[in-house]
Amino acid sequence: MGSREYGYCGGKDVQPFHKDDSLDMIKSRLSCEYLSLICTYLDYEAHEPKPGNDRSGIDVTISPVANDPRWEIKPTLYFQLKATSVPTISNGTLKLRIDAKTYRKLRGQNMDGRTFVGVLCLPQETSQWVSVTAKELIMKEVMYWYQIKKGPELEDGKEDITLNIPLTNILDGRALNKMMEMTAMKMEMGDEI
Repeated sequence: MGSREYGYCGGKDVQPFHKDDSLDMIKSRLSCEYLSLICTYLDYEAHEPKPGNDRSGIDVTISPVANDPRWEIKPTLYFQLKATSVPTISNGTLKLRIDAKTYRKLRGQNMDGRTFVGVLCLPQETSQWVSVTAKELIMKEVMYWYQIKKGPELEDGKEDITLNIPLTNILDGRALNKMMEMTAMKMEMGDEI
């Protein structure tokens, strides 16, 4: 029996059942699934708010699973997620523009520095976003993270702000574990993160 070739989701041989205007929704879902896969592998829970209940600007809340013996104090992280297939990169940073209303919400959260932005950078060609074969599922490119607390102050009258996210801030398992460990340590000490 010959090997099966499945091609790319959304590629020439597998056309997605969506209109071009739904690409933003697909990007949004891919950013949530990227983070969810890492959380599942690390035994963390990733919770999305119920539809219509994301007034705080938080897309995903991450915490250890119940009864996880690794944690005396259970850290919780909060993420606003973005995705782009046309990233603006300059001087070793990813430039992310956020509207002032969302930025104020995220900065105004009383979460002691546990609020982050995650930006999934996808290839420009939609057929390369996700590929499936008989042996693997691949999501192309990477997510970067930025701690909102460390962001600049928003000037009065500005409609948006541009964050400079270092390309070294790759959101992978190691980075997520470190975020959780630092958060737990700071919570234990009663310090801001």
